Amino acid sequence: MLKKKKKNKTWKKRPITKSPKKVPVLRKRKTRTWKRRSLNSKKKIKSSHKLGRKILIVTLFLFLLSGTLVAVVFAWVNHNLPQPDKLFQREIAQSTKIYDRTGKIVLYEIFANEKRTMIDLSEIPQNLIYATIVVEDKDFFQHSGFNLQAILRSIIIDILQGGKVQGGSTLTQQFVKNAFLTSEKTYIRKIKELLLAYQIEKKFSKKEILQMYFNEIPYGSNAYGIEAASQIYFNKSARNLTLDESALLAAITKAPTYYSPYGNNREELIQRRNFVLKTMAIEGYITNELSKQAQNIDTLKKIVLRRENIIAPHFVMYVKKQLIEKYGQRQVEQGGLKVITSLDVNQQDIAEKIITQRAERNEKIFNASNAALVSINVKTGEILSWVGSKNFFNQEIDGQVNIVTSNRQPGSSFKPIVYAAAFEKGFTPETVLFDVETNFGPAGKKDYIPKNYNEEYRGGEVNLLEHTAAFGIFAREGKKIPTTCILKVENNQGKILEETNTQFIESQQVMSVQTARQINDILSDNQARIYVFGEKNSLALPDRPVAAKTGTTNNARDAWIIGYTPDLVVGVWVGNNDNQAMTNKADGATLAAPIWNEFMEKVLINTPVKKFNAPETIQTNKPILNGKIPEDTITLKIDKASQKLATELTPISFIEEKTFQNYYSILNYVDKDNPRGPAPSNPSLDPQYNRWQEGIAKWLNENPKQAGAVPTEYDDLHIPANEPLLTILSPSNGQEINQQILGIEIKTSSIRGVKKIKCSIDNITLNIIEIKEENGGQEEKRKCEINLSGLKAGTHKIKVSAFDDIDNHKSQEVWIKTLISFDKKIIWITPQSNQIIRQTNFPFNVSILVPVLKIQKIKFFNQQEDNKINLLGTIFTPESAGLINFSWPMADVGAHKIWAEIVDINGETLITDKIQIEIK
Repeated sequence: MLKKKKKNKTWKKRPITKSPKKVPVLRKRKTRTWKRRSLNSKKKIKSSHKLGRKILIVTLFLFLLSGTLVAVVFAWVNHNLPQPDKLFQREIAQSTKIYDRTGKIVLYEIFANEKRTMIDLSEIPQNLIYATIVVEDKDFFQHSGFNLQAILRSIIIDILQGGKVQGGSTLTQQFVKNAFLTSEKTYIRKIKELLLAYQIEKKFSKKEILQMYFNEIPYGSNAYGIEAASQIYFNKSARNLTLDESALLAAITKAPTYYSPYGNNREELIQRRNFVLKTMAIEGYITNELSKQAQNIDTLKKIVLRRENIIAPHFVMYVKKQLIEKYGQRQVEQGGLKVITSLDVNQQDIAEKIITQRAERNEKIFNASNAALVSINVKTGEILSWVGSKNFFNQEIDGQVNIVTSNRQPGSSFKPIVYAAAFEKGFTPETVLFDVETNFGPAGKKDYIPKNYNEEYRGGEVNLLEHTAAFGIFAREGKKIPTTCILKVENNQGKILEETNTQFIESQQVMSVQTARQINDILSDNQARIYVFGEKNSLALPDRPVAAKTGTTNNARDAWIIGYTPDLVVGVWVGNNDNQAMTNKADGATLAAPIWNEFMEKVLINTPVKKFNAPETIQTNKPILNGKIPEDTITLKIDKASQKLATELTPISFIEEKTFQNYYSILNYVDKDNPRGPAPSNPSLDPQYNRWQEGIAKWLNENPKQAGAVPTEYDDLHIPANEPLLTILSPSNGQEINQQILGIEIKTSSIRGVKKIKCSIDNITLNIIEIKEENGGQEEKRKCEINLSGLKAGTHKIKVSAFDDIDNHKSQEVWIKTLISFDKKIIWITPQSNQIIRQTNFPFNVSILVPVLKIQKIKFFNQQEDNKINLLGTIFTPESAGLINFSWPMADVGAHKIWAEIVDINGETLITDKIQIEIK
């Protein structure tokens, strides 16, 4: 057994010693000299004596009155106190029941059976006693139930901060509060606590008080007393607790819900445990070495997994936390409350099933082990469903951590909130801003350089509940209302303690209706998304308008989507609790959006379709706010490779038209605090002006091919000396051909290396060979195969062209004679008919071999069992006929028919066979 080194810390109650009597000191009296005073002076002295006597009398009266009042208050409070003699004659605990919104389904029953096992003080490890004393009451063995200095300090702080009485409690007071009183923070309750603590100290020894404390105090998770806590958290008796375990349990008692090992604040719990261990070493209860060893132990790994009968566990634990903050832990766990929540069990069931199914796929493909979802009624702010992780009871993914209330990086899902702030100032959705790397940090201070999508800046943190509620403000056209999870609370007598008034909900207009409508219009524009996400994407619903925004953070650590209708707002997060990066280009559109889409489709079925109100059309007098850059331009043809003026030898593929002008940031044209007001007379006075111009100048310098100063030099890369050498070895000129697949053999070389060979017949490109390996200056032989399907008998021109990396090229031609006509037919390469494809193989490459055609476009279709025909995608004017490849991004499980339609430049349509495949 470890003993504390300091002499004044023992297990014996210290006697209250009397102060030594003061010895009187003899002082020499001063001789007073009397002077004759005038009559007026004597009157003034007499008057001042009377005034002083009156002040003294009033002061004594007020002192006696206040003392009497204090005595009366203390007597009245003392009269109504519970008796310490009746310590174990308390009311029987009743369980609190948490219900769904109908009041019929019990989600969870709190403290149905009191979990308490008594233990003798002699069986409690000394380290646990030391840990508790150093963190909760260092002067336990010196005070008589309360610490007057700590109480006064607490009262002063409370008065200065405008709060109610808090802090300053001794172990005895904590025991009294839990055994006899409520958790309300009032002066009367505090006075009761002090009087009872004093009585307890008079009646019981310090050891007895410690024993009662350790058998009474709550440790969270329905554990009352140290033995119950030890069994629940570590599955062992308290007598067998190690040093690190003892310190962790001592750390919990300050706020059992906040510091719960099953909750969101596990890091804070470990920090407090380490504080306990450090303090034990400082106070001399353990050595520094033992303290450090215990701090290095992963105590949380020892925590036993909790399994209980519970529906929507993360939501329930959130509700329980709200109840405890309002009514106190004992009232919630023993008071028999009836709590009606906002939870919709049907929505919850749908959400949990989707999360389970989709999260399993995400983990296999993208290494994303977890997902969360929350849905909120737009009109009332009521939380309807809440999935805090894919499995509350899965310790491997920290399943009991509530992602819905955990702070994460939002990525670009936060952009609508930023845009809304800009619109409120007078900017428009059409406003032109330069998308260039800019240092927004003040000059001479720390740099602040945000990044874009694939290198996104981390920014601040939000949690899913707050983020989803914020999007609800857009759906509500700028009105903010409280988010609600509790509709009604009754005590065990049926008395209503609180009830949400759904008829009147207090709201605050935090942004203009116009701004909210602008955001709704932007986020619900599916046509604007097609370019990136395709026509059939997970950010849209087939039967109604929805607004949605995805987000992805650095290295794909978080994938988000927040989306809404005028009635329902839903947020989804996907990722790993330990912040591990996901893989395979994981993003919000790929991982979170399908979960959101499926949930919305299922919960909105058979509900009225509502549309967003359109914003007013705005036209300002400033081009830059209307989507245009003020013109001061000249347009020239530029060689892409050299960024110099193009010549007659510059290939068309390397010619671009560029407009050159002086570029200025928006700060040159508008006052950022009043965008629609007068233009700034001296824009450079804005502290950010030079920073923004530096960003534009740097971008122009690093990207001269996109914009910048007008060039004066001519293309010096596309010159005759750099053209490749090329010879067609076979077929020979005039050779007769009777096979459909023709192999063309060539010999070629180039100073810069041959990177591409293009083979055509009758000016229709049929095959393009891309060469990745380095071959600069090397002579190589290559073979190019072409499909003559659809070619008629007769004379035809074969043309082969060799290209280097910047399209310097050389061409050679030969003529052949086909002896027969070849059928015009499309051949399926992949997939084959009746092929089984795993969903994990997507994106899947679809390949077809097409005849000799000048193709205008190729459309790919699929049809499932519901007979609905879906356009998978379109390839416009492919560079060559012959082998055509199309990337099929994703498909639902089931049987599919797929086919392609080819339209040539003459408008003739050719349709492939419809082949049957199965996706598993």
